[in-house]
Amino acid sequence: MKKQMLDSFTDKDKLQSLFNQAPALIALLIGREGVVTLANESFKSFFGNRSIIGKDMREAYPEIEGQGYFELVEHVFDTEEAVFGKERKVAIDRHLTGKTENAYVNFVFQPFKDENDQTIGVLIHGFEVTDAVLARKELKQQAKLLATVMDNASLALFLMDENQHCTFMNYAAEEMTGFKLEEVRGAPLHTFVHHTKPDGSPYPLLECPIDRALPKNIREHGEEIFVHKDGSFYPVAFTASPIVKNGTPVGTVIEARDLTSEREAALALKKNEERLAFLAMQRDNLKKLNEVKGEFISLASHQLRTPATGVKQYIGMLLEGYAGDLNEDQKLMATTAYESNERQIQIVNDLLKVANIDAGKVTLQKRNIDINKLLQSIIDEQKTTFASRQQTVTLSIPKTECEALLDEERIRMVLENIIDNASKYTPEGKSIIVSVKCTKKSISIAIRDQGVGIAERDINKLFKKFTRISNPLSNSVGGSGLGLYWAKKIIDLHSGTIDIKSTIGKGSTFTVRLPK
Repeated sequence: MKKQMLDSFTDKDKLQSLFNQAPALIALLIGREGVVTLANESFKSFFGNRSIIGKDMREAYPEIEGQGYFELVEHVFDTEEAVFGKERKVAIDRHLTGKTENAYVNFVFQPFKDENDQTIGVLIHGFEVTDAVLARKELKQQAKLLATVMDNASLALFLMDENQHCTFMNYAAEEMTGFKLEEVRGAPLHTFVHHTKPDGSPYPLLECPIDRALPKNIREHGEEIFVHKDGSFYPVAFTASPIVKNGTPVGTVIEARDLTSEREAALALKKNEERLAFLAMQRDNLKKLNEVKGEFISLASHQLRTPATGVKQYIGMLLEGYAGDLNEDQKLMATTAYESNERQIQIVNDLLKVANIDAGKVTLQKRNIDINKLLQSIIDEQKTTFASRQQTVTLSIPKTECEALLDEERIRMVLENIIDNASKYTPEGKSIIVSVKCTKKSISIAIRDQGVGIAERDINKLFKKFTRISNPLSNSVGGSGLGLYWAKKIIDLHSGTIDIKSTIGKGSTFTVRLPK
């Protein structure tokens, strides 16, 4: 029959031309071994235009061994039935380099029969669809990537079709609304997340700016109140943009951001600002009050010191015999009055010093002084006091001068105060050691006693105004509770530090560090 059909064509050249130019992949394999008898240009090009005519299929394209195609030829012989393949992958050496690449084909392997209706070969007819398959895979990959990006976006994203029914919502949207995509897909989004106003009244769809974007073909944005799945209301910022295809809106993409945290943060910030403003006002009031207090203390101290100084002079004159000799009882009373007056004057002086430093009226008069000589002078002046208490004082200083830029008068008062305290709170017969370390950048003065010690919880209290620590000697030791407060202020003005280490019953070490 096929011979008759072929003979019906009077122009064999025309038939050959049509065969060769056909875009389909066409080849005829004869026998089970699949000898390539005919192959058009498309088929030859698919295999890299290699020499295949007259060769069996395993010799013609050996690289497809094991891919199932040779078995399909045998299957056609065995069953005498056509075999179809759709987008089937085949790895071929298209460029004859020894390296294969994947291609995809649609094909039919059809029995080719002789005049006796016996299968003598296989007619292959197919089309390469590699570009279409790869393009679809790339599109699928891009869609998967886009879905991943959208699902991982921090903004809530929604898609609505031309009927304003929800077709997509990302993970952020599900988290924000409380709904899963399966619950809202194919339904109006408005009826799930925007159906009610905060006052409980219905929110008509026609009034919704989000749903207005599509029919008006405009981009809408602003702030609205959404309804969560649990019925609670929350503020959102949104942008609704129409999706236009060939000039016609076909859907809407919606971006939304929950403003709850932002508004709570803004409210908290406003409260903080109000609190800061209140604290600033309180600070200004306290500053003014402190200034008034300082002025009052200064004025009162001056008023107290003047008569106290006069009393001191007259009692001193009595003790020196200017009004005649005093008997023992009179001397004792006069001496007690003199000492009490001295303590009062010292308290007044402490108040004045603290008032001045708190008011910022202290200006340091710095000059280079030798700290070794200063400490030696202080200890020499207090020798009588140490002797009366049977205390031993040791001064350990470098052999060379140790100079620093200091306010000599005020640093002297600081060190006198600390050394005097060490003596006051050290029992009779004990020792006090004053040592100096001198470096290129600073000096360190340590005053170590064998006194009653200070509890750790009380150490920071020492530098507060009017603070006196309770210990076995505190009742017998006077003081205003201002000395160490003032001393630390002076050290701070020198950009220095003062540290305390103490053990109850064993003593304390006060260390003053001052920059050069």
